[in-house]
Amino acid sequence: MVAPESFEAENRRNSNRNNSNQAAIEINKLTKRFGNFTAVDDLSLVVEYGEIFGLLGANGSGKTTTINIVSGLSKPTSGQVMVLGHDIMKDTRAVHAALGAVPQETALYEELNAWTNMSFHADLYDVRGLDRNSRISEMLNLVQLYDRRSSRVSTFSGGIVWLLHEHFFMILCCCTSMSQHWE
Repeated sequence: MVAPESFEAENRRNSNRNNSNQAAIEINKLTKRFGNFTAVDDLSLVVEYGEIFGLLGANGSGKTTTINIVSGLSKPTSGQVMVLGHDIMKDTRAVHAALGAVPQETALYEELNAWTNMSFHADLYDVRGLDRNSRISEMLNLVQLYDRRSSRVSTFSGGIVWLLHEHFFMILCCCTSMSQHWE
């Protein structure tokens, strides 16, 4: 996937910068290869602070690979990725703290109970202490599963699993990591 030069130039021109004059995401000459296959080829783009941005493309064009690199789940072959001024390769923890993402598929482990699932994901987003337990309780109450917090996710219907997944990411992840950036 390659960003057209005119797109990058227009992206920079039409942007609204935050007070620190810092881009939300800056990708410079990003390449990712899997053996002989190049999934992302020399991608450069800037997503400005406060901008809504989406990656569109055909299957296999490198969208998921790019997101995985930006979120620190995969390492680039070459290039640089900055998220809110943090280099993904040098300060991955700060990038994880800054990002809120909702995966396409549910990210719940069926063999774990509802509370343990939420606790595991809270660890991933570095949510600690009393705030962590109150957020998990709030989410389980919202989807009316607090009384079943010790039940394995595999015992829940598909609709309940979806609700648990969607509300979890909205309450725990997004509110925790993005609230400071939406002011």
